[in-house]
Amino acid sequence: MINLIFEMFQPVNLVPTMLLLVVLAYWLLAIIGVLGGDLFDIDLDGSDAGDGWVAGFKFLHLGDVPIMLVVSLFVLFFWATTIMSNHYFNPNLSGWVVVYFLIPNLIASLLVTKLILFPTVTIFKKLSPAQSHDKAHFVGRLAVVQTSEITDEFGQISIQQDGPPLVFNARSYGHRPIKGEVVEITEYEPVKDLFVVRIPKPVG
Repeated sequence: MINLIFEMFQPVNLVPTMLLLVVLAYWLLAIIGVLGGDLFDIDLDGSDAGDGWVAGFKFLHLGDVPIMLVVSLFVLFFWATTIMSNHYFNPNLSGWVVVYFLIPNLIASLLVTKLILFPTVTIFKKLSPAQSHDKAHFVGRLAVVQTSEITDEFGQISIQQDGPPLVFNARSYGHRPIKGEVVEITEYEPVKDLFVVRIPKPVG
């Protein structure tokens, strides 16, 4: 264990070690309730997302599996492959050897992450919200803003029901409702699979 800790903080292993510590800190803060759930939100329907990035996200099951689960596993495997490659193939702790193994370590980490997550996709899909042909029934209902705000390019809402609330992508054209505000669902866009919302009009 002491040898592992010593190797973790060698300069050639410092970057993946720092990434791993950040991930561990995230989960610790999330467990004690300090961090909100929207810190690492990724909206794959965003208009600024390029096709290449979306394809990369989909390759790692982002959108089907929670993003921090994907990031955590990738960082863990990247840290492990870096530690092992330096331990067995870089006894002199050369920076050039680290660069040589960087791409193979990244590719191996991506592939192992995808392989590990593949069996969980079906589970998370079963836990996902209703199918798109049912979502039109939510038009007219009230929802709560989940992200820091909802704009014409980004945002999420939650709809209360029996059991866990349902979370959907949403857009607002005009006002920008902020986290915790109640909004009214005015439209469902099936092509983009998102809701259009607005701040409810005062009664009376």
